[in-house]
Amino acid sequence: MTNFQDFDEEAARVELLEKIELSKSCDKDSLSALEVHLKTMNEYVEYLKADGDYSEILYELEDDLARILNDSFFREDRIGPNSAKCPELFHLVYKYFNDDPNIEIVLACNPNIPDELTNQLLISDSFWEEDGAQQALARNRSEPWVLEKLSKSEQDSVRYEVAINQFTQPKILDSLVSDCANCDWRIEESKFGEVSAFRGFIRWAVIQNPNTEVSTLRRVINNELESLGKEIDEILIKVATAFLNE
Repeated sequence: MTNFQDFDEEAARVELLEKIELSKSCDKDSLSALEVHLKTMNEYVEYLKADGDYSEILYELEDDLARILNDSFFREDRIGPNSAKCPELFHLVYKYFNDDPNIEIVLACNPNIPDELTNQLLISDSFWEEDGAQQALARNRSEPWVLEKLSKSEQDSVRYEVAINQFTQPKILDSLVSDCANCDWRIEESKFGEVSAFRGFIRWAVIQNPNTEVSTLRRVINNELESLGKEIDEILIKVATAFLNE
C-alpha cells in the first residue's frame, strides 16, 4: 500500500492533468499510467476518509478538463480543434469523476464521446442551475436517437434545448410544439426594456427552428394546440405566420 504521509496534493493534481493531456493520443502506455495515477489519488482520498479527514483533490477540475478534453472553456458548447477523441480516455475520466456533475457537463459538451458514455449521461440527474449533463447533450448533439430521447426528458429546460437545436428532426419538433412548458430563465429583456416573455416557451423554440415543417407551423396558426394564454397565443401565431411567409 502507498505511503501517504508525505503525499503532495498539488503535485498530484498537476501530474494528473499532464497525464490526461498525454492520453489524448490514445497511447496505451499513457492511458495505463493515467489510470494508475487516478487509482493512487482515489486511494489517497479513501485513506483520509478512514482517518476522519477529507480531500477535494479530485474536485474543481472542470476548467482544466474542459481546456484539455474540449479545447474550450467550461460550459462552452463549441469544442476546439485540439479536443480529445479517445474513447478510452473519456471512459477513464467518467469512471473516476462520475460523482462530479461539472465533469459530466464537460463530457456532455464533447460530441466525440462514445455512445456507451452518451447513454450514461442521458440518465444523469445533475441539473445544476438548469444546466446539467442532459441540457449540454441537447445543445451539442445532432444524432436523432439522442435528441429523441432528450425530447422526452422530465426537465423542461432539456426539452427546450432540443426544440431550439437546429439538428432536431421535424418529427421531433412536431411533437414538441404541443409542449406547454415555459422556461423562465430563457426570457429575454431587450435594450428598450421590453420583456420577451414568449421566448421562454418551448413552442416558441419550435416555431423559430429552421427544421420545423409548414404543417407544424400551421398547427400553431390554426390554433389547434392547447392554449398558453390569449396574449401568448396571439404572439406565437404572429411569429409562426411570419416564419411561414418568409
